[in-house]
Amino acid sequence: MTGFFAVMMLAAVAQASPPVLTIHDMAFVPPPGPLVAGETLLVRNDDLFQHSATVKGVFDLDLKPGKSGSVVLGRAGTFEVTCRYHPTMKTRLVVQPAPRKH
Repeated sequence: MTGFFAVMMLAAVAQASPPVLTIHDMAFVPPPGPLVAGETLLVRNDDLFQHSATVKGVFDLDLKPGKSGSVVLGRAGTFEVTCRYHPTMKTRLVVQPAPRKH
């Protein structure tokens, strides 16, 4: 019974963790799985250089090496993330609408 409880607690903790957009080796590594409007996205700079995670008109996080920042995904849509310092660094985030509450 104790082992089952521990596994269930770990699963609950894993689900509560925000999705992470990682910056590593001069590239964005998007989070696995779907993103949902209203959730918080953590952006972590695991690179040796300063980077930004910028979606023009939506958010702009400036991150020194080893630092993180977060942003609430306010609406559904497809967003191109770029780095202001390194314009060739790009990724796309697809944010799904939040499920409707009945």
